[in-house]
Amino acid sequence: MASSMAEQKGQRQRQFRHRSRNGCRTCRARHVKCDETSGACNQCTSTGRHCEYDASRLPRSSGAIARAIWPQSVVQIAPIARPDTNTDEQRCFSIFFHQTAPRMADWFNVEVWQRIVLQISLAEPAAYHAAVALSALHEDVEMRGLCRAGQHGMHDSHHLFAFTQYGKAMVMLRRRLASNDPHVRMVALICCITFICVELLHGSYKSASVHLRRGVQLVEQRDGYWRHHPRQDSHPTAQLRYGSATEAALVQAFMVLDIQIAQYEQPDPLTLEQPTDQDTSLTSYKSPGSNAFESLLEARQRINIIMSKVSHFRGSCEALFHDNTSEQAVMQRVKAQQAIMLAQLSEFAASFEDLVARRDPGSLSEEESRNIALLRLQHLSLVNLVDKNLEALKVSPDHDLSK
Repeated sequence: MASSMAEQKGQRQRQFRHRSRNGCRTCRARHVKCDETSGACNQCTSTGRHCEYDASRLPRSSGAIARAIWPQSVVQIAPIARPDTNTDEQRCFSIFFHQTAPRMADWFNVEVWQRIVLQISLAEPAAYHAAVALSALHEDVEMRGLCRAGQHGMHDSHHLFAFTQYGKAMVMLRRRLASNDPHVRMVALICCITFICVELLHGSYKSASVHLRRGVQLVEQRDGYWRHHPRQDSHPTAQLRYGSATEAALVQAFMVLDIQIAQYEQPDPLTLEQPTDQDTSLTSYKSPGSNAFESLLEARQRINIIMSKVSHFRGSCEALFHDNTSEQAVMQRVKAQQAIMLAQLSEFAASFEDLVARRDPGSLSEEESRNIALLRLQHLSLVNLVDKNLEALKVSPDHDLSK
């Protein structure tokens, strides 16, 4: 009896077939078999539906390549398979979930990449496709290394697929921005951060800088703050404020990206404004009358602001010397700005050491001790960078600082 039931069950078992990769997205979302008619399939046209095929797909060999690069669990497991996505998108999002986001968290800001970006990407199609684009480029970098824009171009399948997803994310974001949803601004900020990372991996530093400034403009629009508080600095993230803890984490991500872009993007010619009292004190960042840090997070936020200023300033100085600019008025403003940065670094050191002195060494966790050591190292590095700029002013104008 049991054997006959087993035979019947075996007979009823469906024959395994490989799923076609060439069907349209509409049929895939409806879970029906697509007849794959060129242009528009009969399944869609007969029911009056819009038929949409994938503009680009990864090559069939990409699965084998991925298994050679990533752990097997990364290639096969996706946290959530959206119904309107294909297998390439699902696999790339799995890579983003398991590899790209954790590595970005190691690079900067764990809160942004391990919580905020993942949550928004799972819920929002625009952020989802932006994440897919980033992970596709990440996989390409793992295979071939970092490249400058145009080295592979759109003839490369991973780049073509990534920028198809990139374009799809932009289209969906524009539609989302037309809604009155109060959460759409957060979606736009997440997409902007991901777009910046895509451009950095592609080597398009000018485009990354454009996205950075647009993201900063979104942050600045909160409550109309900047209509009443004009900015003093010329680079984008110098004086960003923020409201919620989530927005604070995103602002820090923009600051770190600003520093990364400054290493590659040639700055505009130096146009330093006259220093103000606000430039010389930490009170422009903290509440008036208080320069003390309350936490290591506040100290890290402040050192990121100073690091951003130093990065942009050094790049501007290099451009000046490269162009053989030696106007006395410009040099005086350069020296004044360097003096301000040294004063800010000195004030940071005093406030930071005061914070450390108020903490019981025995109560510090391993992570806190490591962060204290890293902040001290960052401070010393920035002081050395500014001092080198001071020494560079004494050399002849035709000296190229980049050497």
